[in-house]
This record gives sequence, structure tokens and C-alpha cells, in this order.
Amino acid sequence: MYVGTDVTISKCVEMCALRPWCEALLYRRQVPLCELFSETGLIELEKTEVAGYCQFMDKQNFSPEMALLRTRCKDLANQKCPKQYIACDLENNACLRPECPIPYLTNGWFDGNMNTNGSRKRINCNQRHGQADGSIVTTCINGTWTPLPKCIVNDWRMFIGVPGVGEDIADSWKHGKQTTTQLDSCFNMDIPSCKTHFRDPWIDKWSELGVQSVKVSMYKDGKPAAFVEFDAKGSNMTSWFDQVKIISSSWNLTPSSTIAGFTLDGRFYIVKSWNGCQNDISYMIALAKSNNDCPYEQKEAFPVFLYSKRLGPGRSSNPDDFGVADKLVIEVKYSEEYRP
Repeated sequence: MYVGTDVTISKCVEMCALRPWCEALLYRRQVPLCELFSETGLIELEKTEVAGYCQFMDKQNFSPEMALLRTRCKDLANQKCPKQYIACDLENNACLRPECPIPYLTNGWFDGNMNTNGSRKRINCNQRHGQADGSIVTTCINGTWTPLPKCIVNDWRMFIGVPGVGEDIADSWKHGKQTTTQLDSCFNMDIPSCKTHFRDPWIDKWSELGVQSVKVSMYKDGKPAAFVEFDAKGSNMTSWFDQVKIISSSWNLTPSSTIAGFTLDGRFYIVKSWNGCQNDISYMIALAKSNNDCPYEQKEAFPVFLYSKRLGPGRSSNPDDFGVADKLVIEVKYSEEYRP
């Protein structure tokens, strides 16, 4: 496919003539656009019966001049050119490098129309997906798009807890209380505009997703300040939050660390030791209500998300050890075979 203001019908015919594999062409004046078809492509074209609304030509209708170009090109191709996607440079008695086939991208789209050797296309993946190797551009090199464009599932933001909206964070996660499913400012973590938690409805279809891992992060000033990631294979929507399933963490927290409390029932918390209010040692606590015993748990509005600012657990009552997060974010990675 060739698109551009300089693509005329004459240029389109010449492009076909200089490509021995080209059996027919379509030209649309309005765009303008030139499409070249191999034998297989021609069969598909005839099935769609679209030739009537634009200019169509096959090789049997070439002018004598274009037919001569085709003959010369075929002679050159038989001597020097590769077999697929070839084009001839008759002025230099040489073959142009193979063109790339028109690429197709599941869960994404391309910016860029050219498929000639050296052409580049920008890879755009749909929300919740990313290019497999992290590249954002693919280049046509000797007939192959490199790197191979492939949008795979990426971290999926399933839940965003908002402080001060008045609902127990665990109940919101499990039952959807005081949550929104709209991909609005809350999903994009626009803090002043959020009046409720964000909860993706796919949480309720957990077993269908093939969830591989779950990450719980505390965000401060738009960036993750602390996190714990869990192996969630074979889990349900609550069983993944378990010390033995820890994969990695921003803290020195492992499956073998000494822990006194680790649960999301009632509220998300990871506590190293209960030693009285002034000496409680914790990693993270999601405060859910006001009837708590300790002064550090007394807040004006709930929920409140507290996290250790140290590499390990901190003293929950010490502001130098413990920070207050702007958001609590839960993300999942799920099976690549599953594509919602």
C-alpha cells in the first residue's frame, strides 16, 4: 500500500510493472492510494467486488511501455533478485531490497504507511498492552519487520484506593463498595478529581484471567514509593496476599521475614511486631476506620494509607519512619494467552 500526494495513477502502474510479483493494482484518487496485489491478493480482491468504485488494472492491461518495463524487470529478477517482494531498479541494473508485507497488529495499531526496505512504523499498543521487547518503532529490513511487532498484556491497573473517601479499602476491593469502573481521572490517578476508589469489574472474574502476579504499591506525588509483588498463580481475589507468595519488594521483605500480621481481611496491613502503640513496627497499614486504639491511627478521614519510608519496617508512630501515601494501587500481570 502506498499513500501520498505524489502517488498518481501512472506512478501506481509503474510500481506494479517494476514488481514481478504484482498481478493487479487498485488506485483511489480521493486519498490518493495505490494498492498492489499478488495472485493471492487478486483472488481476495475479486471476492470483495470493490474494483467498481476505483481504478483497477491488471497486468494484461499494461500499456506497451509498462509491459516492456515488466519484461525487463523479470529478466533482471531471474538473474539477481530474491524471490519475494522484489522490485527492480532498471537504471542501475540492480534489485531493490525486499519490501515488507503489510503488518497486522493484534491489540494495537501502526503510524506509517510505507512498507519499502528501510521504512519505519511507530508501534501503538492498546491500553493494558505493551510492545513485547519495549520498542516503539519497527523497521523493514530485507523483507522482515524488525523487531517483530507484538503487543502483549502489560501490568493491568485493577484497583486504585483513594484516601478519605470513607470506605473500608478491603470491602471496596472484595465487594466494590464506593467504587467506580469508569476509566476517568481516578484511573489516571488525578488526585484532586477522585471522589471514589477505582475498581475494574474483571476482579470478579479472577479465575478467568490466568493471573500470574499481583503488585500492591503505595504512591506518593504520582510515583510508587513502596511496593510488594506476589506470585498469584492459582490464587483467588484474596488468597494472593500472603507472605509465602512474595516475589519481590521495595523493602527487605521476604517469605522468611519475621511477621506478626499479614492480611487484607478488614484492612491491608503487613506488621512486623505489635509492641504497644509507640513501638509497633510495620511495613504498611491501610487504616479503615476511626475506632482504633493508637494515636497514630487517629485520622480525620478514612481510609489512610501508611507505609514505611525505610528499606525495612519502620516505627508506625514515627513520621520520620512512616509516610502517608496519596494512593494505594493494585496491578496484575495475567496470562498472555488471555486477551480481554
